[in-house]
Amino acid sequence: MDTRTLLIILLVAFIAIIGVLLLGTRSRERTHFDKNVVATISQIKVEASSISSWWVVIAQWRDPQSGQILIFRSHRLKDSPKQRVGDPITVEFDPRQPKHHRMLLEDV
Repeated sequence: MDTRTLLIILLVAFIAIIGVLLLGTRSRERTHFDKNVVATISQIKVEASSISSWWVVIAQWRDPQSGQILIFRSHRLKDSPKQRVGDPITVEFDPRQPKHHRMLLEDV
């Protein structure tokens, strides 16, 4: 494979990666959370990889109509959250896809 062909392949791969990243960012921006609930923090824990560690808040909420318990997990937090186990926390989510949610944590 000559240098020109290799450069063309690298350029196409670079453009494809940029396109995927832009589409991913736009789809996250379009996520609409139709429901707000007050969940209860059930767990705050530290998780780790071989490179770093982070805090995670886990909260649960029982749907009064169905009785179903939904579990919500925060994004990775750099610092220990201000909230404590048992505290109420607002969670916004899509009722059709509860895995798509946002936990409204206080700033650390």
